[in-house]
Amino acid sequence: MPAIVSQAKGNIVDSSVETQIVEGFPFFFYEVKKPVLPENERLMLSSLTQILQGKKTDELSAEKERGIITVGFFSELQREVFSKGFFRFGGSKLLSFQEIDDLASLIEKILGSFFPKLQSKEFIAKTAVDNVFGYGFVGVLLRDRELEEIMVNGYGFDVFVFHRRYGMCKTNIVVEEKQLDNLLQRIAFTANKSFGEASPFLDARLLGGNRVNATFANVTPFGSTLTIRKFTTTPLSVVDLLANRTLSSELAAFLWVMVEGMNVQPMNVIITGGSGCGKTTTLNVLSFFVRHSDRVVTIEDALELDLGSHDNWVRMETKPKIMDSPEVTMDDLLKNSLRMRPDRIVLGEVRSAEAQTLFVAMDTGHDGSMGTLHANNSKEAILRMTSPPMSVPESMISLLDLIVVQNRFYVKGKGMLRRVSQVAEVSSMERKALVGTLFEWDRKTDEIKRTDVPSRLMEELADRLQVTKKEIMREITVRKKILEFLLEEKITSNIEVEKIIQQYYYNPESVLELVVKQSGDVEEVE
Repeated sequence: MPAIVSQAKGNIVDSSVETQIVEGFPFFFYEVKKPVLPENERLMLSSLTQILQGKKTDELSAEKERGIITVGFFSELQREVFSKGFFRFGGSKLLSFQEIDDLASLIEKILGSFFPKLQSKEFIAKTAVDNVFGYGFVGVLLRDRELEEIMVNGYGFDVFVFHRRYGMCKTNIVVEEKQLDNLLQRIAFTANKSFGEASPFLDARLLGGNRVNATFANVTPFGSTLTIRKFTTTPLSVVDLLANRTLSSELAAFLWVMVEGMNVQPMNVIITGGSGCGKTTTLNVLSFFVRHSDRVVTIEDALELDLGSHDNWVRMETKPKIMDSPEVTMDDLLKNSLRMRPDRIVLGEVRSAEAQTLFVAMDTGHDGSMGTLHANNSKEAILRMTSPPMSVPESMISLLDLIVVQNRFYVKGKGMLRRVSQVAEVSSMERKALVGTLFEWDRKTDEIKRTDVPSRLMEELADRLQVTKKEIMREITVRKKILEFLLEEKITSNIEVEKIIQQYYYNPESVLELVVKQSGDVEEVE
């Protein structure tokens, strides 16, 4: 029998109004602050929850006798809350975050009018509304923008979260069976999907874009499970990735040239890495290098990509089989997209038969295709693509131009770091796929640097443009300078970054004048 590892706690390393994070081993502890309510306030919370669930005043006689609720209070709730349509779904459908906040504020105001001595009016109102119409015990977790993932492992288990800075953390939330089951049914009803013994798996997208996976208790014997991948409402820009040191300005400029292709030959790119390393974020960032004149089709299991103000853009999403409705796979959508005259195809994740279709698309002139893949390095990525269920013939792998490898790791004092650790160029010899590392991350210096390996893609691009390789390198240097200018000026929002990138395509002189004016460094830009 393995030894039990003690869960040691240390100092508080982060704190907010609702939560605090305590240093610990083997993981940090994410603690939700809960006020200790006196009995009358605890009973008020219970009574208010029952009222919102539809319990009548005559069924709350004990609370009425103790003065916990009053007829006037109940009547005011009916007039101000019930009549406004919040209850049109009987509490079975999730309200939006804004509706939850609005309803909680309204109830808090009513509580203040009838029970002015209540000390925890805001907590009582928000908790009751969250329990009946919102996300219940995970509501406070969803409000924390620093969390990436929320994990519920069954009934009576501690909830875990993945924090952007502190990695995996154990919370002080323990889930009861009824709490979890009620929440899962609200999620399924809101997503218009079946969930139960006959349909034990649930994949859904919540209001606001958060992605949900759940399993029913008949396939996870210790209780139903819930995993929420939180959606970033404001996607990171390439300048954010430079500031975070996810990649360097030289690498970003190189990828900018390769993805855009100097308007003649955009390259096919796969971003690979482990779960949660930031592949989708990097894919989204690279998508901003696509010219606005290109027609883009994005295909995803759950909508996450955001191409900003790109007008000629079609978003497609897979659908699981539900009752009599057929399944719509990524391969189905990809095959259909080829009849939509796309200039660019972007796949959220390549993992099955759609890989073959994607490579056939590359072979028939659909340059600039991009996607993500789960693999730890470039060689493993090729092995995955050539093995079932993808089964791409090795002779076709060289249609892929670049493999961008990304990793995440925890460094004490710095928190969770994400780095592009390798950029490899794909080629072939005697129908065998080969990779050459163009950029490689140095762990000691925490920098990704250009290697001495010559780039075939730069030579191909030079040939297509009828220019020298030196001129391609000069273009990369110019774009590097633009990115460094954006970083220095703290121009980080995707709206502003996108505007400058697109402006550079159609009026490069105006962008270079702006860079020179601000930096005064004429020689490096010209």
